[in-house]
Order: sequence, then C-alpha cells, then structure tokens
Amino acid sequence: MASAWPATGQRIGVRTDSCAVPLIAVVDDVRPPEQLHLREPVTAEGGSPPTVPLGTTLSLLWTSVAGQHVLPSRLVDRPRTRVPLWRIEPVGEMRVVQRRAFVRVPDTLEVELHRGDDAWVGRLADLSEGGARCAVPAVGALHEGDELHLHLNVDEEELHVPATVLAVTELESGRVSARLRFDPARREADLLRRRVLEQQRRARAAGLR
Repeated sequence: MASAWPATGQRIGVRTDSCAVPLIAVVDDVRPPEQLHLREPVTAEGGSPPTVPLGTTLSLLWTSVAGQHVLPSRLVDRPRTRVPLWRIEPVGEMRVVQRRAFVRVPDTLEVELHRGDDAWVGRLADLSEGGARCAVPAVGALHEGDELHLHLNVDEEELHVPATVLAVTELESGRVSARLRFDPARREADLLRRRVLEQQRRARAAGLR
C-alpha cells in the first residue's frame, strides 16, 4: 500500500550484505509499488558510503507507529541529476517488526520525565526506537500506565517524546527504574534511530558485541 511506504523527505536506514557499515538516506521521491528514489546514502557520521554496484540487493528500514518497516529491494540505477540519487525497486514483500522487537542498546543520556506539574530527572539505562529504561529518584508517585513526556538531548537537539510507563521497579539508594514505551513522530524517530545505530557502532568498536 502507498501509505505504508516511507514519505518524501524521510530519513531511512539502508543495509546491504556487502557493506557492514549502516547507511542512512533521505527519500527523494516515492512511486509505489514500482520504485522510489533515495538521495545517495551516507554513513551515520555523514561520510561517503562504500561503492555499491548496480544490482546489489539491500534492505530499506524506516519507522512508523506500527513498528519498523523492512523492504527488500535492489539498486537498479543512479540517475544523472544535480543531487546524486539511487533508484530502488522492491524485490520482496514488506514486513513490519513490532516495537517490542526493536533492538535496545545501553545508553546513559540524561533525561527528564514530566507528568503535569511533576518532574523527575535521571539517566537512561537503555534505549530503542520504541522505548527506553531509565533510573530516576523515587520522589512522587510514578505508576504503571502513567502518561508522560520524556525530554532528552540527542545530537544537540531537544526531543520531547510522549511516553507510557510500562513498569516501575524499586532500586537501591532511593531510586526507581522506569520502563517506557513511546511513539515518536517521524523527526524524533529519525534521531532516535541514529542514536541507537551510533551506540551499536561504539559497542562493536569496543569489542562488546
């Protein structure tokens, strides 16, 4: 369905079997169900990608409120335009990975939780595109099912993500662990995905994965 495809201007992930480096691209044009055009992908740090030959199979990944979409595709052309483009054709059925299957990575960003006039300041323990776990002081009543906003700074940008508390666990030293689920908007999801990819890259570089 056209509505299930990524939107023009959306940042999406690009993975290939021949390239171990995660790539990120901006959707330039969408023409379901036959093809779409991407601006030439770059690495998570903004660098040039390795050479990817025409005919290479790849996976396109993007996020919506339903979960992470994965579309098996193939690079079929590089149109001669002012901005370098990739023309992509699907080679299989799109699938949606539910949010509970999103990869969580350790993280320690400072966060704030806001619920009305109540606020908690703490740090992340882990992060994914669809949720997070953080430790905050056990001050005030934070309960399962609470609707609140998670505030954090990613790549020098302030994010304010609506969140639902899934569980609260008591920790030592007067703190609690709050497990959160959130449905970020497209811009927020892009930044969260970049953060998760960067944390994965750092962990691999440190020999932790």
